[in-house]
Amino acid sequence: MKELFKNEKRRWIIVCVESFLLTVALVWGFQMDRAHSLSVSIPVILAFLGIFALTGLILILVYSLFDRAKVSAKSSKSFSLKLVFFVSFGILAAVYLVQFLALYPGLFIYDSSWQLDTFRAGEVSEHHPVLHTVMLAKIVDGFASDMWHINRGVAVYIIIQILFFSLAGAYTITYVYRKLKSLCLSIVSLAFLGLYTPVVLQVLTVTKDSNFMICFMAAAVLTLELAEDPEAFFKKPAKLVLWPLSVTLMAIFRNNCVYAVPFLFVAIILVLKKKRALGGALIGASVVLYVLYKVLFVPAFVTEKVDGREFFSVPAQQLARVYSAENAKITDSEKEVIEALIGGEGLNGYIPKNADPVKSALNMDYYKANAGAVKSTYLSLLSKNPKIFFEAFLENTLGFWYPECELVLYPDGRTGYWVINCYPYAVFNSKLPFTLTYYKLFERSAFVTGNPVTSLLFAPGTFLFVFLIMFFYAIEQKKKSFIALFSFVFVFWLTYLLGPLAMVRYINYLFALVPLYFVLVADKSNDTKSI
Repeated sequence: MKELFKNEKRRWIIVCVESFLLTVALVWGFQMDRAHSLSVSIPVILAFLGIFALTGLILILVYSLFDRAKVSAKSSKSFSLKLVFFVSFGILAAVYLVQFLALYPGLFIYDSSWQLDTFRAGEVSEHHPVLHTVMLAKIVDGFASDMWHINRGVAVYIIIQILFFSLAGAYTITYVYRKLKSLCLSIVSLAFLGLYTPVVLQVLTVTKDSNFMICFMAAAVLTLELAEDPEAFFKKPAKLVLWPLSVTLMAIFRNNCVYAVPFLFVAIILVLKKKRALGGALIGASVVLYVLYKVLFVPAFVTEKVDGREFFSVPAQQLARVYSAENAKITDSEKEVIEALIGGEGLNGYIPKNADPVKSALNMDYYKANAGAVKSTYLSLLSKNPKIFFEAFLENTLGFWYPECELVLYPDGRTGYWVINCYPYAVFNSKLPFTLTYYKLFERSAFVTGNPVTSLLFAPGTFLFVFLIMFFYAIEQKKKSFIALFSFVFVFWLTYLLGPLAMVRYINYLFALVPLYFVLVADKSNDTKSI
């Protein structure tokens, strides 16, 4: 009885902390989305308390249901893991290829078009991952009819991407089946990865985020296997190669992942205990691969330097907001610094949910020549206007953590979900045009971003809430493997809050985690010994 009470007390503490965080997100999100500012009043306090209590009760109910899920019956017939893998791979590849015909030659977005142009002009920079720029250009131009007609090249690139996505997806599904021996949950995982439209759109889009998602899916499952059973993991040479390779490629394909990967390394070392030396070797291999990439591969192609404006996305957005705010405490000399740094075009183009217009207008030459004055101006305005600065940060990141937020898709402020089109020199040419009505819903429609009910099915904020529920459940259940993986994922998510805007393709890793949640909830094996 004492142990039972202790366990229940632990759950209530965790639920209270989690409920508080979710309630803050809901209340602040609603205020920023509707009023564009934060306020405290009696109605707001009462609403906060009510949402906090309701959220806590829902979480207790959800976790109780999770507990019951562990007694679910397993499949009466067992299948070999190789069969599960190859069948899953075949089904995923076939399903993706059919949808590829509907969106032929694939979604060649603005970033990809820009990367191709820079490679052709010999003006490659590290603004986008160099490896992706080179891969994209070599494949697309290598198979294109000519430099102005690249549909065939884009199609070949997408087909290759489909094969790698199918491999990563099949490995994920095989892991789910191996852990749970549940044919039902394996089929659900297969259906989600093959038919959930945001995942499909990522598979069929030429972007670094697609490459990152492939590597993340592999790294996530490999990390769980490493943490759960180090003895078995270190006996598999293929896994000893794939783990450092997938982790390194994650850091290559998403520049901001470099800042989160060290947390994954620390989590692995803490979990392994008796195998820390071997874990350190894997980590060392990842570091060596990344250093070789930066020292040997990158210099071979880079001809242009990045001016560093990407790091100023949040500060520039805050300065633009305080400059135009009616109640801001700002002097004429401080305004002059902002005008010189950002310029009229950037200040006039200020969009609360998108820092790209302001960031793009930054005069980096002025900053380099007057860095001290800019920094002192920023700190002075921050000390005088902390609320405005905080609100600027919240509204700029709103799409990542508030489920009801309408997402900004285009630099001019138009809202939307995903670009269903092609940029030069690819031309959209669907082979199944009757299906386009559905896919076009995911570009700009209330069904996907605007409807208070249906949009929740696709919102990045929804998937963050689900992730947090699972993360806290892993902590409450002392599941060391999931705690290690989720800690890295959360830190990685935090890095996006310093970026220019919230886009769906930035959170594709939260989609990839969904099949793994089934293992967290339904697996009865114990991996809590080292906690």
